[in-house]
Amino acid sequence: MGAQSDIRRLPAVIIALLSVAMLSACAARSDDTSKAPPPGAAVEGTTPTSAPVSLGPSATAVTPAILSAYQGYLHYSTLSAQTGDFDSPQLRKYAIDPLLGQWVVNVYDMYQRGVVQRGAVTHHGTKVIDVKLSTTRGVPIGTATILDCLDNSGISIIDAITRAVVVPATAGRFLASTATAQMYPDKHWVISNVDAKVVKSC
Repeated sequence: MGAQSDIRRLPAVIIALLSVAMLSACAARSDDTSKAPPPGAAVEGTTPTSAPVSLGPSATAVTPAILSAYQGYLHYSTLSAQTGDFDSPQLRKYAIDPLLGQWVVNVYDMYQRGVVQRGAVTHHGTKVIDVKLSTTRGVPIGTATILDCLDNSGISIIDAITRAVVVPATAGRFLASTATAQMYPDKHWVISNVDAKVVKSC
């Protein structure tokens, strides 16, 4: 009964994972996992990312670093869900609380249930729409907003040992997401929050 109850609850876990962490296909098949995908690189089934022309010169200059942090976060969050690694040191380079803490809880929940993710979402239309840069007591700080559209119809949940499908992929689910990036004083960007909602299309 306990195992059956856990399986029945899994769809809710999947939705929480997708809503909070925006699983992505970003370079999930890359042999080199030591680096984030290059900013603006195309993802399978998607269009390349690009900076909106409405951004000012200073904002445009930091956009590649912002997108690199976003791509790194997506890449390593996907890997952690696929492997059950809820304490990924690579992911910590690109994500901070509250997003990181939420992600760790969700992947640990999957780990406890003995399941992992198979497949990944595709995304398109990734763009930086707002960048705020300032200095506080001589220390540079910044925030940025990233919009994205996700299609998670390629994701299924499988048993980590037998690889049997526990929850099959569901076609036609899209997520419109808004991510928040923050800049550290050393000008290193990280992702701190993601808000996503299910939509018919985006």
